[in-house]
Amino acid sequence: MTPCGSKILHNFLFDIAGLQAEFQMPNRIQACIDNLREKVGQNKVLLLLSGGVDSTVCAALTSRALNPEQVVAVHINTGFMRKNESEMVVAALQKLNVNGTALSFHSLVTCHLSKPCI
Repeated sequence: MTPCGSKILHNFLFDIAGLQAEFQMPNRIQACIDNLREKVGQNKVLLLLSGGVDSTVCAALTSRALNPEQVVAVHINTGFMRKNESEMVVAALQKLNVNGTALSFHSLVTCHLSKPCI
């Protein structure tokens, strides 16, 4: 950040934009969980996970909001992943108490890539 960057940001947010400092992470987490419960109800959710931050946070919040049998979390190995990446994604999900699985489609993907696209 630039020198005085925090002060510049503070001045913009509170003095210029007029925002209030009332945001608290626990409130935001609970709001997300409540929203998921309201939207999903008793239905099931299929989560497709890249393993990045966004999809992992989404999976963690969804698994906290819903019953385990409502959540199906899937990571698809296309064959273009880093070595052991799919295993690392599933292991990270397990640490977050998300029941996830990795499906391997690399032979299907590479087969189609080796054929002419006409």
